[in-house]
Amino acid sequence: MAEVGVEVEAEDGSSALSVTFDCLLEIFGYLDGHDLARVSRVCKNWHDAAQTPLLWKHLCLQRWLFCNLSNMTPGEQVWQEYYIHRHAVDTSMGRGAPKKDYRAKTLRGHKGQIKDAVYLSKKELCFDTATFHPILASCSEDKTVRAWDITEGSELWVGTEHKSAVTCLVLWEEESILCSGDQDGDIHMWDCSPGQNRGTFRGHDGGVTKMVMCKSGRYTALLAGTGQGDIKIWDLQNTTACLKTFPAISGMALDILSLRKDKTLAVASRDGGGMKLYDVERLLSSEGLTGDAEDCLVGELEHPSLQHTCCITWLPWKPNMAAIGYENGDIGVWDLKPASSGRTHGRKESPPVLLHTTSAHFGAVRGLSAVHNMLVSASAQDVHLKTWSLQNDGSLTEEKTYTDHQGPVTGIHVDHYKAVSCSDDFSIRVYQWRREGGRRVLDSKYTLLGGSLQRASGFQGVLSDYTSCVGIAGKELKAYTFTT
Repeated sequence: MAEVGVEVEAEDGSSALSVTFDCLLEIFGYLDGHDLARVSRVCKNWHDAAQTPLLWKHLCLQRWLFCNLSNMTPGEQVWQEYYIHRHAVDTSMGRGAPKKDYRAKTLRGHKGQIKDAVYLSKKELCFDTATFHPILASCSEDKTVRAWDITEGSELWVGTEHKSAVTCLVLWEEESILCSGDQDGDIHMWDCSPGQNRGTFRGHDGGVTKMVMCKSGRYTALLAGTGQGDIKIWDLQNTTACLKTFPAISGMALDILSLRKDKTLAVASRDGGGMKLYDVERLLSSEGLTGDAEDCLVGELEHPSLQHTCCITWLPWKPNMAAIGYENGDIGVWDLKPASSGRTHGRKESPPVLLHTTSAHFGAVRGLSAVHNMLVSASAQDVHLKTWSLQNDGSLTEEKTYTDHQGPVTGIHVDHYKAVSCSDDFSIRVYQWRREGGRRVLDSKYTLLGGSLQRASGFQGVLSDYTSCVGIAGKELKAYTFTT
């Protein structure tokens, strides 16, 4: 900002530079946060104008696509406080200086391979305090579920109710309930904070492979996929009676269960059988629970050459579209709109349409995420992270390829603010989104190294909230917390 010449404050306390309050607001609307802080020191009138919540709200919404103030303490300066704290996190995450901008902790305690991990703390931004500590849960082949304070690197509680390897986790954030499924077919339900066991769901033949939760009608439902290709539906309030069991992909382990806004359930196995879509609201209705699940089937998505499905991401800016990654490295873009028009005896009049397939990677697509009108993809068979833009005809245009890892990319996390990738070369790479004209561009920033994890076989997965990220490496977790 150009230097502003201002006379000293008059004896009566008013500004010697006579500018109306409304004019000051108009002028200050062109300043960034740093410059607003500077002009607030000129005189009392300028200070009062620079503290106007509307200015800081405008700055927040101009800089960040989404701002959640639900965790902030109500008050006139809430937008200013939000901006200050979040700007500090962005600065730390963008710079990535060890010790100065982030702290690294190794979380040890599991005796077997870690199979899954989820954040228990709210994923929304908590910028009202610098003492916010993200909480993580992990499960392992050692038959335990563990909760961690990743900032301190301390273990909070251990669940030892399982009698076999724990394979997957799912969180119901509204009620702070964590569910963990194991190879014997049991699902245990935990209170997130004290780690108290609230009940057990049993009888999943072939073990529990994947779980999702949703709310529809009067049910808060847990949908569990099994190693035999079945789906069992439970009401969280009743652990004794299963609401419904039906075969989705018979004889194949269900590796993929994905929900779109509690309305559509995508089900697939990486062993084959294509992908099926179910109408969740109908499935959880009285008619759906007592009738044939096939009547709730709204589409089947099959690759033209019958390639196995590896992953799916819903396109938030295209509510009736999804992108699917396949075993041969293809990404297929599907139009689900024909499947949302008209219904005949529970089935859709027209099946989903495969708009376009793109040869994206040399091997199976293991990571696929959509944000900012962009797709981000990765394969465990190559070292590339790629960004794609979606064209009107459903084709994908490659925007940029990143080769920051020396080994194959084994996992990615993408949100509105950043992307994080991990590799079996013991590294985690951080990227940040920035505006360039009317589009978003992903900038490669820096690498977080695995440090003391040399006994592991690199990172197998990565997850992140808005102030931290965690890599899964064998029996250990490597946690990085960014300073505020």
